Amino acid sequence: MFEDEREHQKLIIQYFQRSLEIPRTPYGADLDRLATLTLEAEKKSRKGIISSIRSQFSTTKVNYCYICGFPVFEKPLETQVKMQLEHIWPQSFGGDSIAENLLPACPTCNNEKSDMLLWQNAHIHSFTLKPDPSPQELENIGKRLRIAQHRRDIFEYASMNRTTLKDAALAIGSVNISEISAIDRDDAVDFFNFSF
Repeated sequence: MFEDEREHQKLIIQYFQRSLEIPRTPYGADLDRLATLTLEAEKKSRKGIISSIRSQFSTTKVNYCYICGFPVFEKPLETQVKMQLEHIWPQSFGGDSIAENLLPACPTCNNEKSDMLLWQNAHIHSFTLKPDPSPQELENIGKRLRIAQHRRDIFEYASMNRTTLKDAALAIGSVNISEISAIDRDDAVDFFNFSF
């Protein structure tokens, strides 16, 4: 991706500092080491999903997208949707293609989530609606933002219950991302004031 690996490492450190707000130590060694480990993990994570792992998700006739709940199939018929395995912790951030990091997803949700690591990475401040918005205005909230809201719920659950992201996603379950409502209808609707 980057011609100069040191430049890539600098960008990762900037990401740690700006987006994740991880401070640099006086000697800088901690973030340098973390960036090096991140690059190494990313290189190792580019392996495809092997058949023995994929077969663990093929034991039932139908699976459901862990994000939207749509039925997905390993071997779909003409009108059915093919199951994709979605990396909960994205490969681009070092996520491995192991059963503990995979869940069934529909192609639409998998593509929209893409390599979103944290819900904060979804441009969550990119919209604000007036108080008591119409159903049409709520429909205009993008699918990626809706997925980020679901992801936020997963991260909160995992943190509060000290569990893995996969276990949290399974506990939270899928949501009907097409049914959005304002939490406080008297306030402007932004990322922190809508739910499913």
